Amino acid sequence: MKTKTLLTLTALLLGPLTSLHVSAATVEDFGFGWKFAKGDQQAAIAPNFDDSKWEHVDLPHDWAISGPFGALNESGGTGKLPWSGEGWYRKQFELPASAKGQRVQLLFDGVMASPKVYLNGKEVGSWIYGYNSFFIDATDAAEFGKTNVLTVHADTRNHRARWYPGAGIYRKVTLRLVSPIHIPTWGVFVTTPLVQKDMAQIHAQVDVSNKSAQSQSVGVEVAILDPKGKEVSKETSALTIAAGEVAISTLKAQIPNPELWDIEHPHLYTAVTRLVVEGREVHREETTFGIRTISFTADDGFYLNGRRVQLKGVNLHHDQGPLGAAFFPRAMERQLQIMKNMGVNAIRTSHNPSAPELLELCDRMGFVVWNELFDKYGPTAGVQCGIDEFVKTYAEREAKNFILRDRNHPSVVLWSIGNEIPDLKKEHVDAMVGYFKKYDTTRQTTLGSHIPAQASKRIIDALDTSGWNYGLKYSTARKAYPKMPLIYSESASAFGTRGAYKLTLPKNKTDWGNDGELTAYSLTSASWSDIPENEFEGMRKDTFVAGEFVWTGFDYLGEPTPQHRLGARSSYFGIVDLAGLPKDSYYLYRSHWLPESPTVHLSPHWNWQGHEGKPVPVFVYTNGDEAELFLNGKSLGRKKKESRDRLHIANLAYGKVTSASSDELKQDALGNVQEENLSSKAIDGNPSTRWCASSGSYPQHWQVDLGEGAV
Repeated sequence: MKTKTLLTLTALLLGPLTSLHVSAATVEDFGFGWKFAKGDQQAAIAPNFDDSKWEHVDLPHDWAISGPFGALNESGGTGKLPWSGEGWYRKQFELPASAKGQRVQLLFDGVMASPKVYLNGKEVGSWIYGYNSFFIDATDAAEFGKTNVLTVHADTRNHRARWYPGAGIYRKVTLRLVSPIHIPTWGVFVTTPLVQKDMAQIHAQVDVSNKSAQSQSVGVEVAILDPKGKEVSKETSALTIAAGEVAISTLKAQIPNPELWDIEHPHLYTAVTRLVVEGREVHREETTFGIRTISFTADDGFYLNGRRVQLKGVNLHHDQGPLGAAFFPRAMERQLQIMKNMGVNAIRTSHNPSAPELLELCDRMGFVVWNELFDKYGPTAGVQCGIDEFVKTYAEREAKNFILRDRNHPSVVLWSIGNEIPDLKKEHVDAMVGYFKKYDTTRQTTLGSHIPAQASKRIIDALDTSGWNYGLKYSTARKAYPKMPLIYSESASAFGTRGAYKLTLPKNKTDWGNDGELTAYSLTSASWSDIPENEFEGMRKDTFVAGEFVWTGFDYLGEPTPQHRLGARSSYFGIVDLAGLPKDSYYLYRSHWLPESPTVHLSPHWNWQGHEGKPVPVFVYTNGDEAELFLNGKSLGRKKKESRDRLHIANLAYGKVTSASSDELKQDALGNVQEENLSSKAIDGNPSTRWCASSGSYPQHWQVDLGEGAV
């Protein structure tokens, strides 16, 4: 969904000073002509502060991406970049006298972190969570007919991260100037409660705010435009709104022969909402939406518009490689185009709210989205507190903004309350799901979990679906919740450095070497995860699972597992590297996920000086049934793909529910998995993994439930 206010506002950029010519409107881009300085700059709150020696910047701006990088022996967990600290931003702009009486509102798509906002020396608002969007009404501090000074203080010192978070005003800022009678930010909600082949019902819920000093009669009109821009419906209603109140109008329409939003044909409709007072239009907004049906099932995965769709997804972190956290729509569009060409149809926003433009792109390009709010609770959301206090005191305001902002996007099919949350209790899940359901009941809730006991101990009863990270852990949830839909929320975590071909192949998946590079042959992974081929097999056999989200689509800054101790500062997990260049594993996934398009890819490169006459491992990635390899015109042989059923026919325990005297999961202070000794590892079909009794003392046990009639 993209909402625009359409009344006219022109921004003339005069160096650092912006002059606004207004009739009641929105500025789509308030990003030019800012000044910036790091450190303690409290004096900058004063309007007359001299910022002439500050750095000139435009938004989006990530103050840390330009470095310098930390020392070689420094931890690379957050990219070795100087993101922790304070940053100050100042901008001057004029509000003409003719705008007096209008509301001055500021919308921040994301500020890392804990921003405080001042206008003309007065604090007008603040936020905490650096990944979420927030808005402020700054009318009381605005000065019409004069120069205004906007100051923003960002402070990342209380934010904890497991990867590079960025720093500063790294997403778009919008200035809204609206009538006292207006639609609040994110105040239109379009739903499609009934969708049939020949008809669709449209419900538009419109919030109308009256900031005037007296009661007002307001006309509300919603016109529906089809994907070609043709009006197909128009409905009206009337409200009487007391001074200072917000009223809700729900308008219902029915349109014939709807064009459905789908991953193959992402048709988008537009709701044009108008507010009319005494015959005069005072506010107009456009809200993009899609008409589609979605359903997650316990036994047959995900359905979109009545047909089963296997989720072929990737996890994407928010940074854009060398650009840092600063969000540029074209860079994101390029990432999605690369993923689309690999066969990806689903994105997980791991593990935080994305820039709103990502969802707009997914709407337009045809991706479904697992939309996630948190990575754990407390410090990683900017609050130094425990999980109980965070859920009770801080979580709902974040959930509210997150859902109100994103609820019109047809691409969003799941709300995720968080990722890998240790010490999670049933009351935490109950409360979080309640917050989400309060603001949207049209989508199911989920959680990315890595602790099977959260299922076996029935902690996640309130969830509609559940996601499971690695090791086919969803098998435990399958037994505990046979009616709950399941998703493989993180799979693979395989490693690779593009172009780093080690001619001696690794002995097992954790044979990583010690030179800071990981073999490009995609044969290694984290100890708790697996190489892609084994994950493909899990999805092939377990058709009740909706699909998988690979960790990760792209390399990202920070979290350089497993080479933390070797000076690395960015991840090895990506199928594509930081610059957007595909690794060989890209073609492995493409050969599985894009069967309609021929794929043939060879690795490594051809010439190996010093290896003349010696064997070189050659990998062929193809969606063909067999391949023949030629060297200088001579055939080196032909190979056919093996039947996976034949390979696993003797493993009756594969994918079944296991338990043991010790199921161990070791994590560091930030929740990063350091070691797993899980009972499921004994039967995962991978000879390089195992379960081991925690000690030699009696009693120790391991067991598997083969189900009825298994033998």
